Amino acid sequence: MYGHQFVGVKLECAGKRFPYYLELYDKTKQSKINMVIDIIEKLPSISSPVFVMADSWYSSNRLIKTCERKGFHYIGGFKTNRVIYPKGKRMGFKISEYAQTFTQSDVHLVTVGKRRYWVHRYEGKLNNLPKGVVLLCWPEDALFNEKALHAFFSTVAFPDEDILNTYAGRWIIEVFFRDCKMQLKLNKYQVRSEKGIRRFMLFIAFICFLHLLY
Repeated sequence: MYGHQFVGVKLECAGKRFPYYLELYDKTKQSKINMVIDIIEKLPSISSPVFVMADSWYSSNRLIKTCERKGFHYIGGFKTNRVIYPKGKRMGFKISEYAQTFTQSDVHLVTVGKRRYWVHRYEGKLNNLPKGVVLLCWPEDALFNEKALHAFFSTVAFPDEDILNTYAGRWIIEVFFRDCKMQLKLNKYQVRSEKGIRRFMLFIAFICFLHLLY
């Protein structure tokens, strides 16, 4: 009844990771995608490569186009109900349906960290998205398991291993929220007013910055 949602952005540069943005989400005021687009537009443009990484919720045409305008690369999770158009096929297929047509000759093993995944690479037409690479992945011990299928979209045509290893860096945001819940009681606070919640969020950000300093 009194649950809240947050949108978080972390920046990583030269090995340092910063809780750059933590905002209370109110669907009556603004969408999550609009919130993140606003943050991306306000980031400075730099000459070094910049990668924006997000889960499948944010892999929208507007957000990806915003990254392109800023000169940023985008690598994000991809919903398996997205429609693709494989070569030689007149009609589009949902990714989950397309994956059911594979044999082992259509995939190859890729190492990501200490784990290995079966991967199929797709480069072709996508509905309402710019040109990019789609990777369909299964854990090594769950090949073609429908529930184990994950998909990723990348605007940069790196080798499969580089795309997945780069995207693995997004996990720090999950660790951040886990630590906020376990150590800073983000999921235990008993505050209902918006002002009180925002003060609590500010406290969390302050503690995280102190951790970086010391």
